[in-house]
Amino acid sequence: MTDDIVDKQYEESKSSRPVIEREFILYSEQAQRVYRRNFQQVDNNAFSISVISRAHGNYSQAALAEKNIKSQLAQNGEKLDLESSRIKVLRDKIGLDDQGFMSNPLSVKARLSANLSMEFLQLLTKMDDFLCLFEPLVILGEIDYDQRQAITFDWQKRMTKLCAVIRTYAEDLRSLHKGQQEKTSASDDKSQ
Repeated sequence: MTDDIVDKQYEESKSSRPVIEREFILYSEQAQRVYRRNFQQVDNNAFSISVISRAHGNYSQAALAEKNIKSQLAQNGEKLDLESSRIKVLRDKIGLDDQGFMSNPLSVKARLSANLSMEFLQLLTKMDDFLCLFEPLVILGEIDYDQRQAITFDWQKRMTKLCAVIRTYAEDLRSLHKGQQEKTSASDDKSQ
């Protein structure tokens, strides 16, 4: 299955921007859902933070937002690494070396316009890899379905929250710029 949603949204955008394309496959339902529902918004907000905010002169605020977002992405990446290590130990313990596969993978051609977008996608694919390691253990009865539900939806929720964090930083920077514009406009009106 191919995902053309991203292409359509870029065609409808108001401005042209530099992008790179990355092709990859998402196997888990949760990673696919996060990508479909949130990635375009993440990329737009990341571009707003990294490029547009700096174009408006908000260098230090943009740098601080990027630093805080990257920190949260890194923390979640470390947590995924830890959970993946635990799953690998369990897989080794029972002698499971078959990764298994998902029945309906999503082939994605993502257009990225900011480094934050790339880092978000790297975390999303890491989550997808973890879930692919995890799911065969459920099928084999090593992990029960209640645990599966809790873990898979916890990671989907974490990724969705990261999307919201990125959106909030972008909105805050847009508000800052709007306030600066209004202040400049008001002082221009007074001087006339």
